[in-house]
Amino acid sequence: MVEGLPGVGKSTLVTAWAHLVADVLFPDGQVHLNLHGFTPGRSPVTAEQAMHSLLSALRVPVAEIPPDPEDRMALFRDLFHDLALLLVLDNARDSAQVEPLLPRAGRSRWSPRAGA
Repeated sequence: MVEGLPGVGKSTLVTAWAHLVADVLFPDGQVHLNLHGFTPGRSPVTAEQAMHSLLSALRVPVAEIPPDPEDRMALFRDLFHDLALLLVLDNARDSAQVEPLLPRAGRSRWSPRAGA
């Protein structure tokens, strides 16, 4: 997790690091999601909204994304389990916004960044 004051370069740091290690540590790709935890004039992204975006990023057709939040999470975890994928959850308001989105197991690593 990378935390710090707004504007100090957390997003830039994580992005630069991700580019350096992508081929070795994350051969299946990277997914970046702005959770808008501190975006002026915008509500933070809910877990349900984020899950829909993450499934879309994993190329699940919109028609195949389950309407039920628990089914969406199960599908995400099934897809994510066998992937070596970097999940960057940027601009998180707090850990409560991030925790429902974290995979439980598998080859993936996660990087929530509060206040980015």
